[in-house]
Amino acid sequence: MRIISLQLNQIQFEDKAYETSLEESILRRGLAFPLKVRLENEQYICEDGHKRLSVLKKLALQEPQHRYVLKIPVILVNTDLNRSNDCWRDRNMH
Repeated sequence: MRIISLQLNQIQFEDKAYETSLEESILRRGLAFPLKVRLENEQYICEDGHKRLSVLKKLALQEPQHRYVLKIPVILVNTDLNRSNDCWRDRNMH
């Protein structure tokens, strides 16, 4: 897996309803964990984090240059850097 930074407008996601507490948490401390995206046809598609991106979308409307909107940490899940754990199964069974 590879962690990169993207801007909000680079990520395709489904706008979802979210709790006020999520918005407050993101405004207070940012994203605690990177979002998960996949690269498909040269576009980044959200796999996990639609609600968090919905919060950032609202923030972008209020403050387009906010640091949380300009630099979003994401894990790129479909890269050649992924490793399978299959090779370890016969050795590490505890």
